[in-house]
Amino acid sequence: MEYTEIKNKHVSINLNNIEKTFEFEIKRACTVFKHLLDRYPDWLDIHELDGTLNDPNRAMSDLKNDDGYAYFIEERRNDIRNLEYRIKLSELFEQYKDKNNICLSVSVRQGPSKQLQKTLKKSHDSRCNITGIKLTNKLPANSFFKNLQIMQFDHRIPLFKGGDGNPNSPENWQLLSELANREKNKLCNICKQEECIKCALAYPEKSKIIGSNDQDISDILNSFKKID
Repeated sequence: MEYTEIKNKHVSINLNNIEKTFEFEIKRACTVFKHLLDRYPDWLDIHELDGTLNDPNRAMSDLKNDDGYAYFIEERRNDIRNLEYRIKLSELFEQYKDKNNICLSVSVRQGPSKQLQKTLKKSHDSRCNITGIKLTNKLPANSFFKNLQIMQFDHRIPLFKGGDGNPNSPENWQLLSELANREKNKLCNICKQEECIKCALAYPEKSKIIGSNDQDISDILNSFKKID
């Protein structure tokens, strides 16, 4: 395996004579990714980056959650209980074998127009389309379960699976909490199912089965309704 940083937050990797370019939204996430590549196929103790990054744990969280690599990173604790990580490059290349330029972050994609945002809020009653919990645009930083209540706009069918990315087209948009959106993104990245319309994460109105793992989330959703 060889890699080069071809420009800011873009990394080109050659694995078994196959080359792909990965784009990142967050600079520190890209930095952690490069350190994982430096150590590949061995493990990286996150504390080895204490002198490189102000908060290595936050940078790893950014890589896994905001830049969408959670499924492709292994985690364990070593003998002194420090967290170690390893990138699953083979799985990453296999998952995106038909793409040469890859970006897993949801935040770099164009969001819905302001008018469509108003329409979605009204049609969803400002509730997460999966959990049903009431959402808001802003909360104090120390709010309890903040990520369950912060509003985000999600493509039902991900763009990399053929979803419509038109910011003015309502058909492929739904309202989700930050937490539901992150969890959906992780499972969408590993999903082999061709028809997203059958998945509870894309169309919870039509199905309660998650396409990537065949999980029935009926009981979970009923629990959320009781909370609200």
